[in-house]
Amino acid sequence: MRRSIDDNFGLSFLDAITCGFGAVILLFVLTASNDRSLRNEETEDLRGEVDTFDEELLDGRERLAVLRNTLLETEDKIVTAQGLADEVIRETQNLEEEISLLDNETIAKLEHLNQLKADVEAKKEALLAQRGSPSMDPGQDLLRRQGNNRQQYLTGLRTDGRRLVLLVDRSLSMTGETLPEVLAMKDASPLERQSSGKWLRVLEAAEWLLATMVETEFFQLFTFSETTEPVLTDRGNDWLETSPETIEAVVDRLREVVPEGGTNLERAFRQIQRFSPKPDNVIVITDGLPTRGDSAALPSDQVSGNDRLRAFAMAERAIPSGVPVNVILFYLEGDPEASSSYWDLALRHNGSFFCPAESWP
Repeated sequence: MRRSIDDNFGLSFLDAITCGFGAVILLFVLTASNDRSLRNEETEDLRGEVDTFDEELLDGRERLAVLRNTLLETEDKIVTAQGLADEVIRETQNLEEEISLLDNETIAKLEHLNQLKADVEAKKEALLAQRGSPSMDPGQDLLRRQGNNRQQYLTGLRTDGRRLVLLVDRSLSMTGETLPEVLAMKDASPLERQSSGKWLRVLEAAEWLLATMVETEFFQLFTFSETTEPVLTDRGNDWLETSPETIEAVVDRLREVVPEGGTNLERAFRQIQRFSPKPDNVIVITDGLPTRGDSAALPSDQVSGNDRLRAFAMAERAIPSGVPVNVILFYLEGDPEASSSYWDLALRHNGSFFCPAESWP
């Protein structure tokens, strides 16, 4: 069948329209694919940045938590430090008040000591006058005594006999009533140690004893700590004549002594063995058991109660036979065995034991 011209025109037109439409669709498909790839790449870049921001945010939160904890700890430390500062201020104020009281007490003690010195000098003059009087009763003293032992009513101490040795403990413990007070004196100046209340009482006791030696013709005074020294160094092993001049010299030298060191009682008792003739009486002024010894090996740092008892037993063996020993014990808190030990020693050696009150003598 023969095709007409109109039929050929119509077919070509449809083919052209169809091809154009297909080209448009193909172009759209290609363009859409490229846009999707670009969007995916941009999305991945943005997701990477978001992840980075998330990590930084998490790290920031962790740092913030650490800073908050540090801030809380710092606030706690500030509160604690403030509390400590307030406590230090209160303790400082208390210490200042105590120092003021101690200063006043020390001044009063020094005044009392000067007054006592004047009393001692007056008593020595009276003693010298009484010795020159033939009517003086040899059984009487500045303080009344009676009986064969002639023990003094007020103290129970024996001060009779022609020759008397006085042993005064000058160890560091003689500056305090308790162990904390003694430890506080380790770094104190010599003047502070000499001005301590307990040491002033020891000086008063020694001076009082020197003033009551009515029947004593000769005497000697030693101070002891880790060593034993005569108060008059140039008259160490000699008997001193009981005269006002000698007593005054001994008292003046005794006031210059500075308490320090430990206590070696054995050396003090061995010093008595060197006298000839030996003493009729010995008076020991101390405050506790020895902390050092020659025969008993003791540790250099910490000395136990048993160590001190061993040193005390070895020291007692050094006492010459037949010599009465009297003890004046200025009690030290923290040494419970001292009282009973010295009591027994005085009984075994025909002496007396005396633990003075704070107001004595």
